[in-house]
Amino acid sequence: MSAAYSSFLNSLTALQTSLEKHSNESDKILVSALVAWDCYVKVLAQEVLVEKYGEVLSTDLGSVMQTRLNNDLADYDFFDSQTAQVLFNNYFSVDITQHWSIVGVKDVEEACQKLDRYQFERYQVEHCSECTITSLHGFTDNPLCVLLLIKNLGKATQEFVEHCR
Repeated sequence: MSAAYSSFLNSLTALQTSLEKHSNESDKILVSALVAWDCYVKVLAQEVLVEKYGEVLSTDLGSVMQTRLNNDLADYDFFDSQTAQVLFNNYFSVDITQHWSIVGVKDVEEACQKLDRYQFERYQVEHCSECTITSLHGFTDNPLCVLLLIKNLGKATQEFVEHCR
């Protein structure tokens, strides 16, 4: 198990425990879960770059590759399906989203749509901090379902990366 995935799972486990104890804080907890997803995608991309191009990274070309990846990662505030797809396609020639057939959704397209919607809802929550959070500004799905989807996306992504190693 990669360090990125292990850290991601630990974060989600802690967040699930918090959600069970503080259900009235679900929006904040789900924002944290999506931040954990974003961190996982970033660290995973860096891990895969080192694994795939490790020998080259000590050269000038490798330095350019690492700098470019770090700059690209810094450009993204969050990783929805399209952003993750572009990132992994650009650096590793694979559409990572095509491997998101997970429990709880009927197909890859639904998994992508849900992640995209959750990232949008996260944006609404984060940018409505001055206003009262309403159903127009918060997460619309059951918080445990949101956490489960995020956890399953991480698992599917990690399984695919392990398969490619």
